[in-house]
Amino acid sequence: MTHHFTAKLAIAGLLTVGILGATTSQASAKTKVRYYQDIKNASYTVTNSKATVYTSATLKHKKGTLKSYGSKVTGYYAAHISKNGKATVYYKFKVGKKTGWVWRGYLKKAATLPNIFNSSEKAQITSYQKTAKSIGNSTSGMYASKPVYKNKFAVGKLSSTYINKTLAAINLARGFYGLPNVTAPDSWNASAQYGAATLAAANQACLMA
Repeated sequence: MTHHFTAKLAIAGLLTVGILGATTSQASAKTKVRYYQDIKNASYTVTNSKATVYTSATLKHKKGTLKSYGSKVTGYYAAHISKNGKATVYYKFKVGKKTGWVWRGYLKKAATLPNIFNSSEKAQITSYQKTAKSIGNSTSGMYASKPVYKNKFAVGKLSSTYINKTLAAINLARGFYGLPNVTAPDSWNASAQYGAATLAAANQACLMA
């Protein structure tokens, strides 16, 4: 009888330790807000569209992922919290009327134009940046027909898309200095391509010699 009673006490003790251990573990895993902080409104680029967004800094309720907010958000409030015993910071952000909380490591502060420019100048610079981005600098699809340097020589021909994009880039740069736009007559392009192909063919011959 004493043996069974002792065994029961031991089991009860293990259960108690287990329950207390689980309670302690759960308590340490809780998120605790240490303090809030106002931060200056700033634009941030999303670095992880799969990052979880929460409704509050206590991180109790999920609100989806950053993917539904786009590639840029505005951060305006911060919460210094203790999560799993470690100090970290979460930002409150907004996109239009939508708001949420996310770990600040998933947001990268977007580059801003220096304050030496007024609003009109900044708008003009942004316009230039958008134009340059739309032009791009890819050589994909450069030729309508590629030049041939071996066996039977062929001059080749640049694609109209590539010519137009190159011309747009040149005129964009000229516009910075108030210079008028230039055009690209077909006869000039044909002559330039003939010269470039001839030099390339001559270079190929030198390399093979």
